[in-house]
Amino acid sequence: FDCVVVRVVRLSPTGMAAHPHSRQADHNASRSSGARSCHKAAGLPRFLAVLDFEATCDEPVQLAQQEIIEFPTVVLSAETLEVVGEFREYVKPVLHRKLTRFCTELTGIQQATVDGAEEFAAVARRHYQWCKGLGLLEEGACVFITHGDWDLKSMLPAQCRLGGMAVPRYLSTWCNMKIPYERVTGMRCGGMARALQQLRIKLQGKHHSGLDDCRNIARIVAYLVRRGGVAALQPTWPRRRREPDEPTGPDTGQAAAALHKPRRAQAVRVQLAWGRRPEPGAAQGRDGAGAAGRRAGTA
Repeated sequence: FDCVVVRVVRLSPTGMAAHPHSRQADHNASRSSGARSCHKAAGLPRFLAVLDFEATCDEPVQLAQQEIIEFPTVVLSAETLEVVGEFREYVKPVLHRKLTRFCTELTGIQQATVDGAEEFAAVARRHYQWCKGLGLLEEGACVFITHGDWDLKSMLPAQCRLGGMAVPRYLSTWCNMKIPYERVTGMRCGGMARALQQLRIKLQGKHHSGLDDCRNIARIVAYLVRRGGVAALQPTWPRRRREPDEPTGPDTGQAAAALHKPRRAQAVRVQLAWGRRPEPGAAQGRDGAGAAGRRAGTA
């Protein structure tokens, strides 16, 4: 019998024979795509982004208006728990341009560093574009994680008001890591350094350096995922859908003027029951009594 040997050759999209190693690459790509589909189908994020601001500060009396001076983020793959991206930019303050000695000693941020930085609006827009480039802004793709609620519940809205900006939608929902930490470990979560100590994880870098804190918090997050799964890191603060997708507002927000701009008096509407005639001073008396009651209740 005549023997015919048939060789099957895989062709690349260009028509050239594919290299044997490309099969492994195709397999890895298929596996990554499959993991992405599984996470999406299960309603789980593909990325975990740790954010930890550093802000102007002083002691023993804190500044009346703090400003963000370091904007860092560390992103983990929810599947492999490996770092897939880091962002860090310093921010020039506009109200308290000169850093206090306490602030420099605490954060390690030097005066020359913030003098050479841009103001918050420009940095915020670059952070948005960086997140978009990594695919973090796709619906359900990422959960932002903070150690406590201060960063995104208090500091970011205050910073945005100062610059005449709106809080971007992608930073209006987040997971306060302290909540899943206590659920997964059964221990109370205090400061970051104490949490690391409780888990017997050595602190790396400088505490209160924003990027180093993000890296250390990311290590705690990885521990929680290994123990409780990605589902343990669900958002703990709901999204406010009225916020825009990306940072909007002026480049330089006339910060000092905006801060001290007088507010208009708000009109008080008194709803009356049909057929009843209000007694003179009734509304004022109720408001006054309520205020007095509240003061008495806090005494």
